[in-house]
Amino acid sequence: MTTKSPAPNLEILFVDDDPYFRLAFCKKLEGLATINECDGFESAILALNKDKNYELAIIDLTLHGKILGFDLLKMAKAKGFCAIILTDHDDQELIDLAYTNGADLYITKDQGLAAIEKIVKDRIQSRESLYSYLLSSSQAITTKFLEQKLLTQDKGLLTEIKMLDARIKNVQTILLVGEDGVGKSTLAQYIHAICSEPQSKLITVDLSSFSSPEQIDKISKALKKGETLLIKNINYLTLKQQNRLEQLLSIAHLKSKIIATSSDDLLVLIKEGNFSISLFHKISSITVTIPPLNHRRSDVALIIDHLLKNDSRKIQLRKEVKESLSKYNWPKNVTELKIVIEGLLSLNKGIIELADLPSNITGNFNPYLLEASSKPFLTTEQFNYAKTHGLKSLVEKVEEDTIREIMSVNSMPTKAVKLLKTSLATFYRILKRLESSETNSSNNTIKPIRSKYAEKYYKKENLQ
Repeated sequence: MTTKSPAPNLEILFVDDDPYFRLAFCKKLEGLATINECDGFESAILALNKDKNYELAIIDLTLHGKILGFDLLKMAKAKGFCAIILTDHDDQELIDLAYTNGADLYITKDQGLAAIEKIVKDRIQSRESLYSYLLSSSQAITTKFLEQKLLTQDKGLLTEIKMLDARIKNVQTILLVGEDGVGKSTLAQYIHAICSEPQSKLITVDLSSFSSPEQIDKISKALKKGETLLIKNINYLTLKQQNRLEQLLSIAHLKSKIIATSSDDLLVLIKEGNFSISLFHKISSITVTIPPLNHRRSDVALIIDHLLKNDSRKIQLRKEVKESLSKYNWPKNVTELKIVIEGLLSLNKGIIELADLPSNITGNFNPYLLEASSKPFLTTEQFNYAKTHGLKSLVEKVEEDTIREIMSVNSMPTKAVKLLKTSLATFYRILKRLESSETNSSNNTIKPIRSKYAEKYYKKENLQ
């Protein structure tokens, strides 16, 4: 007789400064979960810094009279935990800010205990389904995927992946979110493998380069045939194309499994008025966020070892080379790491020294370094402008010209902010100034942004 092993106990981090509410919370979930209670900000920081994986992080916004919950929310999401705000506040601005910072749910305490109990029971049921699944032959697919494809030691990401099989059986749409190069397409292939017939194809439509009507037609045909569809970079769709896709999804009875990927936070795009909230709900029955490589540094060595082990040419990396690779931020994530290792493998030498690494990794390269003797950064025209109008005016003009140029090629504020490596507040402040100056002239090249998100920043910075 075979005894079925129980699923591991559900681990919850609960942060609340009210001892009576904590008592009621623990009583409600007695026997359902192991709860790590934190009565304040400092104890929660200590708990989040420990090498421990929590299935849920439930956080009150106000701790001892101060709104400190957002900092804890960011830490919890950085570690890949499912984060829930449980608070007395029902202010719309705080709700918006919580979701912008990555909250999975925002629940008020008047409905909180019953809602949390249901969430915990649902997670337990999913876990039990998962552990039943792991006893089946399809466990081999998951094991092979984690050993050969999406290599990670990140506990939050591992939990999400291992829970996917039990969760995706009853839904038709999955949204994968993460920076370019983190492995969204790889995870999409895994999802296709565990939920489709062996001979079925994964139809891929990439919208990053050019979102054409032909691509929308390709999506339409795949939906009619009931094929598994991967829509890459859905954040690149225009509002008109989003409406068209939403219509297709409404007409089709969703026989297809739809996997969408985005390199942007779609909730931020929704607030900017650049993405349809109704389409978002249609494509995100399940959302999985893959953290960037610089948030899971232990994976760097894991991926390097895998790449070196599986190449026919064998090389040795010096200790300082491994350290340099581990410390580098990898802006293009796993894709960039693979390119670097492939480059090292192509060298005609067996032992890799620090000097063999690309200069941008070792820190010896500055892409903004200019040869002042031959190409001075400050032109004569700029210098004369500064003498006539002042340095502050020159700086403002450079800011405005930069924003005008970036908006001419990329009208999405989130993408412009990423390219310019600045904050949304700074971006909107300069944009507001530019809109005002162009309103007073005949040169109207910038289309005013009038989203709620922009207006919030205008108001906050007293720019209205």
